[in-house]
Amino acid sequence: MSNDDSSIDLQRPLSRRKKIVLFVLLLLVLALSARFLGAFWIPANSQAADACQKFIQTIRDFDTGQVRAGAELEDALGASLDHAKLAHFLHPRWWSLKNSLASLKGAARSGALPGDAFHGDALIVARACSETGRTYSDPLPPHSGIPTTRSPSGPVGSLTTEKRVYEPGDVVEVKLRNMFVRRLGSNLCFARLEVEDRDSWRHIPHLGPNEACTSELRIILPGASMQGQMTLPGDVRSGIYRLSLDVEVGGDRRTITSETFRVEG
Repeated sequence: MSNDDSSIDLQRPLSRRKKIVLFVLLLLVLALSARFLGAFWIPANSQAADACQKFIQTIRDFDTGQVRAGAELEDALGASLDHAKLAHFLHPRWWSLKNSLASLKGAARSGALPGDAFHGDALIVARACSETGRTYSDPLPPHSGIPTTRSPSGPVGSLTTEKRVYEPGDVVEVKLRNMFVRRLGSNLCFARLEVEDRDSWRHIPHLGPNEACTSELRIILPGASMQGQMTLPGDVRSGIYRLSLDVEVGGDRRTITSETFRVEG
């Protein structure tokens, strides 16, 4: 009989007070869980930022000769990779940072100097570094093979059109791509149409009388791109043309030009 009574008690609905107590306990468990998981985010972010800073310093030291190619470069990149591995262990979002640094270290081990082989992975590292919330100085000098504001021979971005031949009045699809390791600021509306005039380039106004550009500065992350359009004037003459655009990076202003294209008609 007692067994039957106890089974009946277990089937009774919970009282209002017990429901409230269970609800409060559930909220407490959820709060503690969130705090426990969030505790890993801060050290993970810090480790990722340290990895980025060591990477920047390594490339600077390589450029100045303080770190030589081969084993020394591999060891220096390994120190950055150690921080990235710990950051990834604490939080999975740093997977690309860890893998890219591992690829760079592998290239150094094989004896490859920083150059084209480093470019893609370094851009991925730079994009990850921009998510740490820490501000870095211009990181990569000319010898790295990655464009910087201190490397006039290396463009910080590319400006491309989808065709090589147009007619007057055509719409030109324009793409600006960030090839630098820091954010670029620009506005495609300010792209200039230029025509080849003997040994120089002459600006051709392309905006209509009722058209104007806003002063908004668009931000492009490393490796990312931005697209826009330019309508060629209906009375533009046949000839060789190009586009040019000013971009801002690290407080400096650089001018990017597209490849030439023809206007026929």
